[in-house]
Amino acid sequence: MLFFLFAACDSVPVPEAAPVLRVQSEPVQEAAVAEPVLVSAVLQARQWQPMYFAQSGIVARIDVEEGEAVGAGLRLASLDTAAQRNQVAQADHQVTISALDVEQAAHDLSNTESIFRSGGASPEEVYDARQADLEARNRLIATELDLESQRIKLRQMQLFAPFDGVISEMNLTIGDQVMGSVSDPDAANNTRPPMVILQPGSFTLRTAVTEGQALSLSEGAAVSVWLMEDDAISLSGKIEWVAPAVDRDSRAVAVRVGVSVPEAHLDRVRDGSTVRVRFPGAASTALTVSEQAVLYHRDRAYVFRVEDGAVQRVEVEQGTSRDGRVEIRAGLRAGDRVACSHTNTLSDGATIEEVAR
Repeated sequence: MLFFLFAACDSVPVPEAAPVLRVQSEPVQEAAVAEPVLVSAVLQARQWQPMYFAQSGIVARIDVEEGEAVGAGLRLASLDTAAQRNQVAQADHQVTISALDVEQAAHDLSNTESIFRSGGASPEEVYDARQADLEARNRLIATELDLESQRIKLRQMQLFAPFDGVISEMNLTIGDQVMGSVSDPDAANNTRPPMVILQPGSFTLRTAVTEGQALSLSEGAAVSVWLMEDDAISLSGKIEWVAPAVDRDSRAVAVRVGVSVPEAHLDRVRDGSTVRVRFPGAASTALTVSEQAVLYHRDRAYVFRVEDGAVQRVEVEQGTSRDGRVEIRAGLRAGDRVACSHTNTLSDGATIEEVAR
């Protein structure tokens, strides 16, 4: 007897295909970029002046204090002027005498010429009278010049403010012996000025940029300036001068910037303060992608390039980032499309459904 056994075979379920990931993409865009130039510099008061006595002597009075605001023409300090005032008085007296001598000589000349016309004086007497008159006038001129010289020396024994400003440095005390005509603080004796006056609030700075960077700068252009120690203190800057030549050694181009300080920051910004300066960069074009498209691994930057429904992991050279866009300097071409969503879950060669962003 034959027995036939029939075994029922259960059907094996076939797994469904995984859904294709929908990924947003965008084209690589060519956009205008301008790389700013950032440098540091030191502020210098636009108007400042070291004050020196032009005559030697002993300091007799000081009329101002360090840090005091002064007006143009105000006397700041004085040497002992007693002896020089006596010289001025003597010179003034000599001018008075010489003026009287001129009057007398002129009177004598007039009388001699009158007598000569009546036949009572010789030509020689007239000549002598004229010479005496000329000599008297010359002596008057000489005594007037001497008086002016003595007055100048008296003024040179005093310091006067040349402009409205602030006494920024004081190296003077009553009783000091000062030497006149000290005008070179870098001389061997390195004499510091008795006083320094500057005008606050208005500064200049001098710096340098590369030859290429200088091509994008122009006089009158605004620049950003802020205090190194406190970047919340923003100042107004404007390019005043760009050097017409490149330095032969450094290959840099000098730039001078005028800086004005808002009244609210006058007590924070000083002569010698260090600042940062941002110059506008040269305009150029570059390839950019959304910052969501770039991922990083071990200090390298990558994107997923989309082509024919699949992605390819591509290493790129990243440039600057600005306003949500990343500059791509190498690795992509204009017109390429890149994934800009789900980049952390994608793998090289993965199939996707591309969705335009």
